[in-house]
Amino acid sequence: MAARRAYSSLPAPHTGAGPSLNARFIPAADLPKPLFRRIASQLAHLRSQGKDPATVSIPNPFLLHRAGQRQDVSALTGLERFYWRKPQFSARRQKLLLQQYDPSILPPSPLNPTAEPRPIQWEDGTVINWQGEVLEKAAKQSPYDGRKVMFKGHIDERIKPQKVADRQERMKGMDKRIAAWRKSKADDKIRARPSLPF
Repeated sequence: MAARRAYSSLPAPHTGAGPSLNARFIPAADLPKPLFRRIASQLAHLRSQGKDPATVSIPNPFLLHRAGQRQDVSALTGLERFYWRKPQFSARRQKLLLQQYDPSILPPSPLNPTAEPRPIQWEDGTVINWQGEVLEKAAKQSPYDGRKVMFKGHIDERIKPQKVADRQERMKGMDKRIAAWRKSKADDKIRARPSLPF
């Protein structure tokens, strides 16, 4: 019930719209109402500034956007740092829109990766493009990948290579040492025998 109340503003899927005059564009009437309202507010803001371009790039509300560069650098990597804007639609709401609408008319997102998203044709003919790229997830990396020095480990694991090398070095002359030991034991037995037969 809570989810239904939270997202009750989402309209039902629009199925009655006719085909677009140009298949390259998405007609504005086919968009979900939340996206339609967001684009309308962006266009109104541009026109309030005296701008009326034929083509407009609007930040994709489904993606993370870089807002500006920070003054400091990363203490860990030494690279530049940036401020970021969160997506204006949460992943949960994006999923609801994907369930209710054709994914081809929605902006590209990690949940809906589109290679070539179609631009939107507004009611007055303005062409709207989504600004932003879907970032691919980095491959999972094990704890040992890319490390020059492995983890310290237990002391037995650290001294094992040296122990193995020492053992192999000692085993090289083991046959001679065994033969010498047997000979010395035999000599000791001979010397320990009494010289007299009684």
